[in-house]
Amino acid sequence: MTMRLAAGPHDVLYRFGAFLADPAVGRLYHDAAEVPLTPKAFQVLLVLVDMRGRPVSKDELFARVWPDVIVEDNNLARNISMLRKVLRERDPQHDYIATLSGHGYRLTLPVTELARGTLLDEQGAARPDGVPFVPAASSPDEHQVAGVDHSSTPPTPPAPAARSPQRRLWGLGVLLVSATAVVSLTLGAASGFFLHGPGEHHTLPVTRLWQLTSTGHLDSDPSWSPDGQMVAYSSERNGRFGIWISRITGGPPVQVTSATARQWQPAWSPDGRYLAFRSESDGGGLFIVAAQGGTPRQIAHFGVRPQWSPDARRVLFFDGLDAYTVTLDGQPPAKLPSAAFPWADSRGRLAWHPDGRRVSAYVTNSENHGTFWTVAVDTNNGPAVRSVVSPEVAARIRDAGLHFGNFSWAPTGDALYFEGRADETQNLWRVRVDPKSLDWIAGPERLTTGTSVESGIALSPDGRRLAFDSRVERTVIWTLPFDPVAGQLLGRGEPVTPDTANAEILDMSPDGQHLAYRVTAHGRQELWIRSIRNSEERMRVMETQASIVQPKWSRDGAYLAYVRTPTDLLQSAAVVVLGARGNDERVFAATQSPEMFYDWSADGRSFLVRCGANIGRAAICLLPASAPPAGNKSDMQLVTSDASRDLYAAKRSPDERWISFIAARSPTTRSAVFVAPMSPRPVPADAWIPMTDGRYFDDKPRWSPDGRVLYFLSNRAGFWNLWGRRFDPDRGLPVGEPFQVSTFDTSLQLVRNTPNLQLAVTRDRLIVPITQTSGAIWVLENLDR
Repeated sequence: MTMRLAAGPHDVLYRFGAFLADPAVGRLYHDAAEVPLTPKAFQVLLVLVDMRGRPVSKDELFARVWPDVIVEDNNLARNISMLRKVLRERDPQHDYIATLSGHGYRLTLPVTELARGTLLDEQGAARPDGVPFVPAASSPDEHQVAGVDHSSTPPTPPAPAARSPQRRLWGLGVLLVSATAVVSLTLGAASGFFLHGPGEHHTLPVTRLWQLTSTGHLDSDPSWSPDGQMVAYSSERNGRFGIWISRITGGPPVQVTSATARQWQPAWSPDGRYLAFRSESDGGGLFIVAAQGGTPRQIAHFGVRPQWSPDARRVLFFDGLDAYTVTLDGQPPAKLPSAAFPWADSRGRLAWHPDGRRVSAYVTNSENHGTFWTVAVDTNNGPAVRSVVSPEVAARIRDAGLHFGNFSWAPTGDALYFEGRADETQNLWRVRVDPKSLDWIAGPERLTTGTSVESGIALSPDGRRLAFDSRVERTVIWTLPFDPVAGQLLGRGEPVTPDTANAEILDMSPDGQHLAYRVTAHGRQELWIRSIRNSEERMRVMETQASIVQPKWSRDGAYLAYVRTPTDLLQSAAVVVLGARGNDERVFAATQSPEMFYDWSADGRSFLVRCGANIGRAAICLLPASAPPAGNKSDMQLVTSDASRDLYAAKRSPDERWISFIAARSPTTRSAVFVAPMSPRPVPADAWIPMTDGRYFDDKPRWSPDGRVLYFLSNRAGFWNLWGRRFDPDRGLPVGEPFQVSTFDTSLQLVRNTPNLQLAVTRDRLIVPITQTSGAIWVLENLDR
């Protein structure tokens, strides 16, 4: 099924419903607007169209779309899902593709053939040549057809065709596809032709999307040179992350730094002289290096995400919740005065305002409500300004279910570019801003619609181009040989869940032989049990109207419990106990809904759960594992709570004399690990024993089998890793300082989504979810059209 680059008047087009498929150039249209599709998805659609509503088996689809190539079943399922999504987005009244159980798929609407030369426009007038305008040089499959990979150079825009006053079927943009990501433009952003009057036309630049790097590994964190002709980025192409530079006009990339430790997050100085970056060398910190290469120099022994001020005199960076600036004259970093910053959480969401005197922050609270602030770096330069969001913008953000992340200002100060997550995708968005009041006056406008994770947002100095990294992630659970007494990993380990399952939320049975993990797919959650010995697995339960929260094995491995949290907020959550080998199920409800399941007692008579204390904070409670009288619910017993902090991740010590947990203030960007004695009465906060100092986010404490080491996850070095600290259970005191156990700082990393980041420690294994990431740098052009 080969796509041609040229279109002729005798080509056959296919119409079904309001859609028109053009096989000659590989494009799909809906009511004169192009529908972005990947080449393989379009080929799948053509097979369904060609069958005219008759069933098409999976085998036939594989044979016609992937001839002589062995591919996994999920490739077909992913393309079918993409087709259904884009067709339904354009016409929500119809389901165009039906699944026939045991037979495959079929198109549900009748198909009509017509020749291109007979195609009429909406006024009934045919073009003189009868051929819709299609820029032949920008076919979605151009690289494959030409037999040359041009992905590292920007494609040349096609010359605009002459047009008549009537409305026509126009090609609306470019879709480029890489092996590691699927990135596409929204139709509104891709349009570049506007009609002004009879016989008159005006052409504006077309917003274009193209791929800058293609290493097959992970390229991320782009930063523009001052002249806008080069992009610096971090790349794992040599097996370890270093700083590289690529020209947008093509040519071989240049490696700027080389070290045994990871070097990443480059930022190009506005005067073009230096690159600032984060390095894990020499204990970690911020460094600068000459843009043409050389010996790096450390400017701060801590911090992440450096950003140059517009005058290139200082670098803004972060450390936990705090923001700092540092100059290049050897002076220590200066913490930005907290009085000037009326927010609690600035981590990872600060950027210089274009005037160079102020910084802005997008702040979210514990309910994910966002506010945008701009403040002077020097406190005597004016008060903080909170941007007012217009009702129209607020409604669009709310209706889209949009959550913003990192951002960048337009050089003119009239727009903000955000990473934004809506539903299950993270794309790039633009909000229009009044430059004087800083109020949000229009948008948000979605700039990309890719299914990959789009981040690392970087705007070129002239404001015309946006570089970003587009990443594909797959999470698999790994088991690693581990000595929990010595605190040492003994080998690389291996994955134990299928590559096709995006696994998360796990627990290992006490004997280390059975793994329980959750899979989220197609609007449902599944709990699976996998044998480590023979790799056999079975789905134990499936929830379609509820979430599976924190599955945990009983101490004897005979039972598995989790919190069932209904999607209907009016229904109460409950603890569900499953027989590990049978099909029995028991449900334990309480007068107050349990929010998380943490641990079993050794005798199985009670559960440690998260509960809400009367002070409005998350607390730790005991829920009896016995049935209350008929028609009643059990009362939970408070274990410990605090009026100013939320408590999470509780775990009993092996001898059940102690309980470990974390305490965090909302929003949870810092936390500390504590140990407290188990007591029949609530334990006050002044009886807690601190195991970490609370400067970082430490999470999920787990006891070693002998109860003398407490392991926990921490992002203190920029990546999630396993740390440990020794504990004397007889004296109730920590021993020594925290020590790092693992080093996941490549494209194999522990899951970054904190609620889903779990671990299990057995007598000889460490079990963790690891995400493998690949990705490339992309460029979106002509943003100022």
